[in-house]
Amino acid sequence: MPDHPTDFQAVVQDVSDAAVRFADALRAAMAPHCDSAQGVRALGRRLDIDKNIASAALRIVRAPDAPTVLAALPGVRATDLLLRAIRAAGASPDLVEGAERAHAALRQVLDSRGYDPRALRVLAAGSQDSKRVRGELRRAHRAAFEAGRVIWGYHLRARIGATLITPNADGEHCDMAAMTLLHDIDRLGPGPAQRVYAPMIRWTGDTPAVAGAAALGSHPRIPALVEKLSSARILPSEVDAGEGPEAGHAMFKARSASRTGPLDLAFGEVVPRIGTRFRGDDDTSAEVSLPIGMPMAFGIIDVLLHRDLPRGGDPVAAHFGSWVRPGAAATWSGALRLPLHDETQVVAPGELPHALRAAAPAYGELLQLGVRSLGKGLRLQDFECFRLAMPFPPMPTSLVMRWRLADPPK
Repeated sequence: MPDHPTDFQAVVQDVSDAAVRFADALRAAMAPHCDSAQGVRALGRRLDIDKNIASAALRIVRAPDAPTVLAALPGVRATDLLLRAIRAAGASPDLVEGAERAHAALRQVLDSRGYDPRALRVLAAGSQDSKRVRGELRRAHRAAFEAGRVIWGYHLRARIGATLITPNADGEHCDMAAMTLLHDIDRLGPGPAQRVYAPMIRWTGDTPAVAGAAALGSHPRIPALVEKLSSARILPSEVDAGEGPEAGHAMFKARSASRTGPLDLAFGEVVPRIGTRFRGDDDTSAEVSLPIGMPMAFGIIDVLLHRDLPRGGDPVAAHFGSWVRPGAAATWSGALRLPLHDETQVVAPGELPHALRAAAPAYGELLQLGVRSLGKGLRLQDFECFRLAMPFPPMPTSLVMRWRLADPPK
């Protein structure tokens, strides 16, 4: 029997730390041959390597976290071929040797703990590694939704959160518009009002503060509620503002019996100079989250990055078993990471799954409003849209998207 450590989480942390060290070393060795704009085919031609190896290499060097590194990690032979190709392309011998040592150390951690290395990689990456397990997880999510809508007495068809980010004119910061669409919210029986939207908050460490956001709505008591893109003639008996510390929050009561169609709510806020454009000592990545606080059939988080905004890698997704405020998952610790059976996809801005086609017109107009709020001359087609769409996300959890910031100009 293997001598298992008493704290399995410590083993996962050791694996994660070794993965980060390998990614840092590989990134340093590949720096002259892998700028942030280079694609898989271009890298493959440049290093004369197979496209699968090139794809894994790019995913590793652009990864914002250890789970993404572990999910992309190729086999030993493929990694050796990659390192030999980097050396042959003229990389610094010292940097290549550093990457080789880091890779050997990672493999030693994976192989020496008495656990199956493949299982360790899957657990640390927070992913599911078989169709059977993924199928079981999907069925469990569906069952949790059906139970939740009965227990809590309310539900919605979809919560769609879109974050649009553009460069600020000062050359150092970014501007952000946060748009949210709640589609087909309803109640099964009587119950207290439920908060369904809260204004944005900026965090400094563990201290919350008003984000300095400008609300894009016109509702007298819920400034962020965009009435013209929500359902017509929303009654105070359906949705109203909270009181006291929840002033300005949207509280859902019940859909009116006289309403023949679904009840949709659209929200929008814009924040200038939300964060730095480039990596620094304290800021190495950007992060947005979508809280899952009520039973829903779809949870969708879209990150729309302007094509003029440099980045160190594409956004990757994670799923946490608690509400994670932006930035709190910087080390992917302190919160339970849940299995994620859905992958980040690149989609056309405004496009929605066929099952949500009824919400597509309002969502498209909501994105256009966000684009206009960020400045003149911007167009929706100038953004790349990265999406995580999860059917029946469990609650309370958070869907998180995170990406590496670009290195500062030399």
